[in-house]
Amino acid sequence: MTRALPWLPLLLGCTRSTELLPPGEDASLDRPLIADRFVPADSFVPDTGPPRRHYPFCPTTIDVYGGTNFLFPVVGGPQSPPADPQAGLVGSENPGYDQTLAGRIASRLQDDAEVAPALGSTWTVRSCAGMGQTLSQLSPPLDADACGRDSPFRDDRYLNACSDNPAPVLLIAATMLDDRCHGGGPDSDAVDDPATYQDHYHQRLNAFLGNRNPRFVLVGPRTEWTDDASSPFAMPSCRWTRPDWDIQALGSWKDPPSGIETELVRDLNDLFKHHHRCCRELDLDACGSNWFDRWMSDAVNADGAQQIVNLWYDALKDWLLSSEFECP
Repeated sequence: MTRALPWLPLLLGCTRSTELLPPGEDASLDRPLIADRFVPADSFVPDTGPPRRHYPFCPTTIDVYGGTNFLFPVVGGPQSPPADPQAGLVGSENPGYDQTLAGRIASRLQDDAEVAPALGSTWTVRSCAGMGQTLSQLSPPLDADACGRDSPFRDDRYLNACSDNPAPVLLIAATMLDDRCHGGGPDSDAVDDPATYQDHYHQRLNAFLGNRNPRFVLVGPRTEWTDDASSPFAMPSCRWTRPDWDIQALGSWKDPPSGIETELVRDLNDLFKHHHRCCRELDLDACGSNWFDRWMSDAVNADGAQQIVNLWYDALKDWLLSSEFECP
């Protein structure tokens, strides 16, 4: 027994470094486990997300089309078309540009910490919008336009809006609310005919895009909800159904011109109903503060403008960051 005692300290020393002792005792906290140091090559999970889309152009030039609420006249945007409609409005030196949707998008792109590393901070975002601008004024007239007092008003300046050097990327809120030749509520003498309305909406949208020939289009219906206050022939009605017609028409649009990729942008119609004077008449819950101007009934105020900017900027940014481009 006495001859075995000298080996006892050695045996105890070996035992302290084995799994027989409580985990962690006398172990180095920085020492990696075997599993940390040797990972089988086939154990990595491949990225199963959608592949990044590739485009053979640079997206840093963008044209923005839409009506009154792409100009934001209540918060400092222009209230008339640019002096040269074919050239559009671009640059902070032009009065009102910075307050347009195009100007605000340009500012956010330049300052965006996620976009700038990928695409730089130099952007040309041109405002091609106009007060009351619709598809009826952006495309040549249809024979069916001649329906008397319900025919859409035409401003020929918009027909050639930003036709000089069209950008490869185009944003448009496509509405046809001024064409009352097919009914649509209390502002029209015609019988409701949404199927024909949709057909004419598709014809006009395709004619406009075919004329500008962009490579990529973000297109949505009129972003914000409206009553028929813009109609010169009827008292405003909160039960006007026409805004839904634009949403349905765009949803049924299947055949854009060849070579033009399109992506739909959602609308804010339901949200804006809760911030409109019609909220209570429509029996909606949680009516909020007004997002429209007191005097210019179909124009949004600063709170409404911010909602529109966020919607369109987020859609554009998502597309930019999920794609690859060929830039100089």
